[in-house]
Amino acid sequence: MCFITLTNEGTAPDTVKVTDEIPTGTEFVPGSIKVGGVAQSDLTEEDLKTGIDVQVGAGSGNNTNTVEFKVKVLDAGV
Repeated sequence: MCFITLTNEGTAPDTVKVTDEIPTGTEFVPGSIKVGGVAQSDLTEEDLKTGIDVQVGAGSGNNTNTVEFKVKVLDAGV
């Protein structure tokens, strides 16, 4: 499982574009992307590469959100 935690501690825009590449030696598990713990089964590995818009919130305080997805390890030596 891969986790990306987003925190906005100030006045940055409340929506950010999150991108990530699947680690070498692994394979993306289709339908596994969650944003804020909610399944986003329509999002794909390509969406992750090109960017997923994620609401974080702005203003005072620590506004957070998470993106998570699963990968399958292909090579135990990774």
